[in-house]
Amino acid sequence: PQQDNRLETIRRVAQQWLAVGIKQYQKCFFGAAQLSFQHAEEYNQYLTTPERQSLKEYSEKIELALYERKKLFEHIEIAEKLISQDQILEAKAHIQKSRNDKFLTQHEYRRLTEKLKQLDEQFEQRKKEALEYYNHYIQLYENGHLQEARQGFIELTGNAFLSVANGQRPEDYLMKIDNTLGLEVKQRPKTPVDTIAQKTDLAVTAKERDEEIIQAVRNPEKILIEPSNVSLQIDDSQSSTAEDKNEADGLKQSYAKAIVKNTITKAHKLVDEGRYDHASQAIEESREAIKNNKSHLNKQLRLQYEQQLRQLEKKITELRVQWLGRSASGDL
Repeated sequence: PQQDNRLETIRRVAQQWLAVGIKQYQKCFFGAAQLSFQHAEEYNQYLTTPERQSLKEYSEKIELALYERKKLFEHIEIAEKLISQDQILEAKAHIQKSRNDKFLTQHEYRRLTEKLKQLDEQFEQRKKEALEYYNHYIQLYENGHLQEARQGFIELTGNAFLSVANGQRPEDYLMKIDNTLGLEVKQRPKTPVDTIAQKTDLAVTAKERDEEIIQAVRNPEKILIEPSNVSLQIDDSQSSTAEDKNEADGLKQSYAKAIVKNTITKAHKLVDEGRYDHASQAIEESREAIKNNKSHLNKQLRLQYEQQLRQLEKKITELRVQWLGRSASGDL
């Protein structure tokens, strides 16, 4: 009888550990439940067959629950990092996913619910701030302060807190401003050299035109850098000697080189200013200028210019990628 009482006592201890573990599991106290089941396992031989089966099933459930909770806390950790980086929408997605997890305790559920509420409030505040900045830059734009407005719209580009209609996004205003600034450059007063390719008066002699070209070659910086459709047209029919003709050919080549060189200089300048769309357009203008003046440029020189343009295109691509990277990370 004494031995039977001892076995019964041990069995009750094992059953108690099993019962406690089940309650802890149901309340999502999985770490504590695992310890309780481990204690019950020490007395496994004193349990009935159904009790041993129940212990086995709950032990397996505990393993799954602990694995799922590990992933759950990974989501919460990611959310905290995103919040510190001001990526509120992305953080909300992780918090919401975590809050719907069936392995959360009630206390944890309440904490995550409160965190979502705080994120919603932060998001609304940031939306309000972004809209205030946007309206300020719109006002600058409408008042003609294009450079200031441009810098502001760059800072707002890709802002997750700003929601405006297509055609009114910061990117749209940037395009308008760049086009306007580009137009202002094109509308600046023309230099005397611009008239060279525009003259159509047949009364103008080759000698007069050659003199103008000589001045242009001596002062290439005065050439208006908009000559995508310019080609050199000089009537040398009045050049009576071979020497005169050679001199005219040399002038044609020098002028053609000045035209192409200045279109390339323009493209480099636009890249340095960060106006990549305009720079790409300038590169095409350079290629068109090379084509239009092909007869006055030797093959080696044309290949040299084309190599410069390809290198410039590569530079534009790299700078665009860097610029987009900074925008995405909020450095702009």
